[in-house]
Amino acid sequence: MKKHLALSLLLLPLLATAETQYETLNFSDEGGSTFLTGIRGNNEGGIIMTGVYTPPGLSNTLGTLYREFDNGFSWTTLDFPSSSGVTVTSTAFYGPNVLDGGIMRLVGSYKTEENGEYDLGLFYEGPANATGTWATLLPPVEEGETVLDTIAHSTHGELIVGNFDTDLATGRAFIYDIEEDTYTELTREGAVSITAYGIWHNGGSDYTIAGGVSMVGNEGLSEAYLVDWNSETQTASNWRTYIYADNPAWVAVTHFNGITTDGNGGYNLTGDWIGVGSEQNNAFFATVPRVTEGGFGDAAWTLIAYPYTDEEEAEVTSGNSVYEWSVIGIYILPDSSVTNGYMATLTRPYLVEGATPLGQDWYASWLGVVFVRSWPWAFQGDLGWFYGGFAGNANTGSWFFFEHPVLDCWLWSSLDNENWYYGQPTGQAEPGWWYYEYNLDPESGAFYFFSEDGQTVIVGQDA
Repeated sequence: MKKHLALSLLLLPLLATAETQYETLNFSDEGGSTFLTGIRGNNEGGIIMTGVYTPPGLSNTLGTLYREFDNGFSWTTLDFPSSSGVTVTSTAFYGPNVLDGGIMRLVGSYKTEENGEYDLGLFYEGPANATGTWATLLPPVEEGETVLDTIAHSTHGELIVGNFDTDLATGRAFIYDIEEDTYTELTREGAVSITAYGIWHNGGSDYTIAGGVSMVGNEGLSEAYLVDWNSETQTASNWRTYIYADNPAWVAVTHFNGITTDGNGGYNLTGDWIGVGSEQNNAFFATVPRVTEGGFGDAAWTLIAYPYTDEEEAEVTSGNSVYEWSVIGIYILPDSSVTNGYMATLTRPYLVEGATPLGQDWYASWLGVVFVRSWPWAFQGDLGWFYGGFAGNANTGSWFFFEHPVLDCWLWSSLDNENWYYGQPTGQAEPGWWYYEYNLDPESGAFYFFSEDGQTVIVGQDA
């Protein structure tokens, strides 16, 4: 069971910012499991979310739809309709998109008695009362090959992305063009398997797809990826892979599950990561900017961990989708098999007057005050000289900063405080708690500063 340090100022999980607000969002208060999967804006200033609900004592699932209005919200269940020779047993929604006039597009999967345990791809377009058009998504394959499972994960613009398995190969990704009614398989040279979980329409024929990929010779390890897709030329470009915390020695699996705009030409993302030698599923929020060359910049990472109590996290937290600065997913409490939906909302960070953001690749990121390169260390950054040392443990010790109104303070800690330090000012700096994230490697990391008013501060960049 994972433990957290309880502080009177910050009753929040470590590695999350002080402004992260968590909220449980379940379909029913009468039990059952809620699996939140997708989120978009609803064109009216609110949101729309998709999910999966499993009633108590049952294994078959219902597709769920959450809609937010000016005067409240509503939950609705929608199920793929049965027909002659097709008896639908389960429905699952994974991604929404909202068109004009209250029309929505929902993608996911459904199961039938006739098809047994295998999933069929689902696409719905119409109003929330389920009277629109339902369609089955089935990517074409070579003669002699049979599609087993198909799941549509996300839709935006005029495209749908998802995954399918056949009797000959698993872990294959597809792109479906709604207007043209055509399928294209997304492939990458050297990939053993690839997923397509999120898609964002940049405008015109330009899209960005997010997911995960496992390469030949690196089976069992998976990296998250971003790639641009042109719907006219049917070509992929600007492939880039990512590992949580940029540390492959400590992280075995990283996967992007959801993507949205950051409002400045880049992207906010969420997904899951698993440490080396661990089976624990963890969630994250990430920001990735576009770079002038046309590709993708470095990612800034934030751990998302649903707080079970002031001192403990949930056993499992997933990051399934993201809209603006809100992440949705699921969490499972210790000693429980019930899946709960949640939303984590991160407040946009702000900069101290006169401070410099951490470069273009750190736009709109609260990740980082000073990056630590070695222990002990002393070097000159844009803010002046600073020095840090430790006594017996790289995560504890006394720290001294000066020549800056925020950094002008001693930081002290002890083993009991884990990675937390209290800043005692020596000049005009205000007191407050600091948290040091060492990015799973004690020789690199970043400080977060939480002032007395509960706000997170970025103060500049190192040399």
